[in-house]
Amino acid sequence: MSRPLMITVACLVVLACLGGCAGNPAEGWSTNATWPADIRTVAVPAVSNQTFHREIGPELTKAIIEAIERRTPYKVTDELKADSILTVSIEDFDIDSISQSALTGLDQEVLLKITVNWRWEDLNESTLLAGADNFTGSGVFIPSQPSGEPIEIGQRQAAARLAHDLVNRMRGAW
Repeated sequence: MSRPLMITVACLVVLACLGGCAGNPAEGWSTNATWPADIRTVAVPAVSNQTFHREIGPELTKAIIEAIERRTPYKVTDELKADSILTVSIEDFDIDSISQSALTGLDQEVLLKITVNWRWEDLNESTLLAGADNFTGSGVFIPSQPSGEPIEIGQRQAAARLAHDLVNRMRGAW
């Protein structure tokens, strides 16, 4: 291939790449941030819980706050200082056996599922930024011997997974 032809092809490739990006992430591929620029802080009130498993609410609240602080450009603060608010309500808490021992019939692996409804609202504009109903996260624990893991292992995993996925959806709205 001749040198002028190689330069022409290289220029066309560069132009094609530059022309393919949008200035706004909502309009297509973009190199700009996908978080709303006018939001700097998020209030995360205690997760409300509609189930009888009371200990999961504080665990999920803590996991959500940690995920926001770690994975977003936002700072978690109280409602009086916040630009936005993230409200979460636990609607269902389910425990299902995945496998049982052939010898004892006891559960070997157990799946713990938490289902929530959540809303992320802009407090300045009074608009809904993102949200979902029946949003689910799950965790697995092994209660049988020799592991003998307590249910809290599954709860912690489910809360962490749910918080991670929820923050992904907050970003996915943009």
